[in-house]
Amino acid sequence: MIEKSNKVFCIEERKILPISKYREGISLLYDVKSRENAIVISYFLIQALIEDGLELGRKKFFYSEPNFSIELEIDPREDCYQKISSFLSSFLKQRKVFNTRGELLKRVFSNIEEDLSIDRSSYDLNFSNLLLLSSCLREKKIIFSFKLFDSEEERKEAEQKDLITYEHKRVGLELSYFFFDPINAPYEPFYFYSFIKIVEKLKRRLLLQKLEKGYNVISTPLFYKSDLWEASGHLSNYLQNMFILERKEEQSILLKPMGCPSASIFLKNFFRTTETVKIFEFGKVFRKELSGVKDGLKRVSTFTQDDSHIFCSSSEEVRKNLKELFVTIVMNYRNTFECLDLSISISTRPEKFIGKEEIWKEYESILRETITSFNCSYDIKEGDGAFYGPKIDFAITDLEGKRWQLATIQLDFNLTQRLGIKDHSIVLHSACLGSIERFLAVLLEKNRGYLPLVLSDRQLCLLVIDGVEKAKIAGLQMELNRMSSDNFLSLDYVLKVLPNRGLSSHLSSEISRLKREKFHYYAVVGEKESRENLVKLIDLRNGVSELIQLDSIPSYFNRLLK
Repeated sequence: MIEKSNKVFCIEERKILPISKYREGISLLYDVKSRENAIVISYFLIQALIEDGLELGRKKFFYSEPNFSIELEIDPREDCYQKISSFLSSFLKQRKVFNTRGELLKRVFSNIEEDLSIDRSSYDLNFSNLLLLSSCLREKKIIFSFKLFDSEEERKEAEQKDLITYEHKRVGLELSYFFFDPINAPYEPFYFYSFIKIVEKLKRRLLLQKLEKGYNVISTPLFYKSDLWEASGHLSNYLQNMFILERKEEQSILLKPMGCPSASIFLKNFFRTTETVKIFEFGKVFRKELSGVKDGLKRVSTFTQDDSHIFCSSSEEVRKNLKELFVTIVMNYRNTFECLDLSISISTRPEKFIGKEEIWKEYESILRETITSFNCSYDIKEGDGAFYGPKIDFAITDLEGKRWQLATIQLDFNLTQRLGIKDHSIVLHSACLGSIERFLAVLLEKNRGYLPLVLSDRQLCLLVIDGVEKAKIAGLQMELNRMSSDNFLSLDYVLKVLPNRGLSSHLSSEISRLKREKFHYYAVVGEKESRENLVKLIDLRNGVSELIQLDSIPSYFNRLLK
């Protein structure tokens, strides 16, 4: 049982922390290799609530994350453990824990049950789902920050401050990623090289995935004659969102709002096969947005999609490829992008649609079967499908609590017939990111200025104290440089030499700068560290440190970035 004391035991740092520090908010590091770390957030929560309840008497508390909160009222005269047990059950159920393998989670829950007599049935957790997603989190570190508030007003005030501080347009300017000029270019951003590097990292990862899965990577034109859009159905169903480049009586030229027709043209002109064909491109598209809904990078008129099209000739091919797409998207978000709040929805036939109603029903059923085969929960959005077919959407939440649809898998059983393609009757359109610009904007806000480690351009800073023999770190620097030039790992690191004189002041200044600039890790290398080949690697997101061998830093980051 947890001891009732005015201290909290922090497993990560292997030391006792004052409860006052906890109340200010501690970032917790989940490492799925450690069973203790899997329950630390629960034990922190229980300890703090018991302590506050016993010390302060009857009190309301608000457990709050950016997109999740629970209210709890404790009276020490009552059965505190029963109330806290109920609270924890609700927390685990609503938080949808995807932080470890199912079998490990079962053991953790057994411990909690033994300590607090909680009925596992109240969790309503799906272990098959956890097992499906286990590999995406294996050997990965996931960050959760949380804070307990004494009142709803305090919580709202803190959230409003965060909204202003971490609004992505502000963060983009402060970190020299991008900026907007509302006078001269109100609808598009200006990009710094640092952001261009981030986008290229993201593209390389996705491109390698697509090549491994047999996609044909292409590039297509940006504007087409109106005849194509009329044949595809866009002219009659989507014209209000399209830019007309050149207007003529008989034949206008329009910028493409989506890539399906252009991928179909590529198929029609190049591929002579009845087998499944996979086509991928990073396609730039253009869509009119009402001025009132523009929101920085989240809604721009020109954006880049990771556009995938799988041309199938049977429902069995659809089912097979649909499952592959679904797993890939879920793994990317849970693993690479560290998004544990991913929600899934199916959008069904809208009022304005093309094709036969019975075919719509058949493929809506296939979408449902795919999701349920992985034991994943989902919502139904009636009438929210595209005019050409139903779809699965994947959404994450920004700092304001607004859900943004990013990834999508869409079925189209009309396009190829309308364009005269006979051998492939069904198209699976998918995008893992949707709009790359929107995806990065939501992540910047969601993670309070940080990007996932694999995408960041500020992954590591080595602060080397002047006087350390250059030969001591030459080999390390050479290996880090090799990783920097690796197309997949693409490590971004900085090595800075600090003078011995006034070292304490220089160190303090540098660490403050690294925090402001959203570096992920730093290490200080002095003569002692160099001599003993040991260095303390510190995660700036939560202050957790780890003692590792100096010459093992490359292999450490090699594991994190894979």
